[in-house]
Amino acid sequence: MLKNRAAGYFGFTLVEIMVVITIMAVLLAIFLPNISRSRQQALLASCESNQRNLAAGLELYNTHFKRYPTQLPALYPDYMKRCTCPTNMSDYEYYADAEGKTYTIECKGTHHLGVENMEEGFPQYSPVIGLILRESQINQASGGGGN
Repeated sequence: MLKNRAAGYFGFTLVEIMVVITIMAVLLAIFLPNISRSRQQALLASCESNQRNLAAGLELYNTHFKRYPTQLPALYPDYMKRCTCPTNMSDYEYYADAEGKTYTIECKGTHHLGVENMEEGFPQYSPVIGLILRESQINQASGGGGN
């Protein structure tokens, strides 16, 4: 920083300002991808929590009726409030077998795109396996080996 003695005030040189801007740009380049990835992981955690809550509501329904419902709206509002995907606010996909003995909850959101080792169409929830984050977990649980 140089002092202009004639005017009696201080000022920054162009080089000093450029160095500060360059340092700030480097710091932003380092931290922005981490912030974006953290947001995606937070959305994924919220989705997983919603699926566990849906599973708890389904278990309450099953305790009362001795079978799982054919559609998720059968849970609302008696067993739980409506849950939606945190990324696109869409309903979760719900697949129940014809006898009402088992089900699968699947998320169609886009939060999986920014998280490592996540596959499209996941996470899923099944009462047999629990929370499913990738296809290989389904293969291992069914005895089909896996990656």
